[in-house]
Formats: sequence, C-alpha cells, structure tokens
Amino acid sequence: MKNSYLLFGLIAMLVVSCSKEQRIVNKMEGKWNVISADLLGFGEVEPNLIFEFDYCRKSKSDFCEFPIHDFTADEVFGGSYSVNEQGDAIILSSSIGFGMDFNSYSIEKLNNRRLILRHLNAEIGECREIELKFVK
Repeated sequence: MKNSYLLFGLIAMLVVSCSKEQRIVNKMEGKWNVISADLLGFGEVEPNLIFEFDYCRKSKSDFCEFPIHDFTADEVFGGSYSVNEQGDAIILSSSIGFGMDFNSYSIEKLNNRRLILRHLNAEIGECREIELKFVK
C-alpha cells in the first residue's frame, strides 16, 4: 500500500511539473495544413501551406524552430515559435517574404484536429486569423 502511495505521488509530481507552455508545444507537435487565413483588408484566402511542428523542449530554448512548406511556390521557409507561460498565446515568426516577421496570436482553439490562431493587432495585409487542420 505504501508503494502505491509513493507511485501516485511521483506521477502527480511529474504531471504538475510539466508547464502549460510545454503541454501546448506537445499538443502542436506534427504537421498542420493551413486551411484558411483571414488577411486584414483582403479577406479570407486558402494558402497551400503546411506547418510542421517538431518535438521541442521549452526548457532548452525560448523559441522552437519549424519549417513552413509552401506548395504553391514549391519552397520551404524557416519559422520559429514560442508559447507564453499561460499557454494561451503564441509568437510566430517566419522568413516568408523579406526578413523575419514576428506576430503574436492568441490560441483560440487547440485540439487533436484543429488549431485556430487569432492576431488581435493585425495590420493591413497581415493574418487576422489562421485555421489549421492536423495532418499527421
């Protein structure tokens, strides 16, 4: 009986020690197809992009790297992201276009099938909302 309490205590410590940001990073792991993007001033577009979030240990770095596959241009761009401590917002950067572009998004929805990101301070031509569908 003492062993079962000890085992339960160790498991509870492991669960509590995993930060919200690491849990979000773990949930995002995999390939995500961008199914729609709402560009402020231009409306909704359907980009032919896949974001590939690989496993990343948040304790090792502030930003995690990920490739963005643009099938329309037949190119792969670099990107990085960081989840805040509360696990409800993400900073995305990409090298699509000129230089690196950093944007902050709130995580509106994240489950095993959908990821919806909303940029509350989007400017003309920036994505106000991005919806992604889990591929694998």
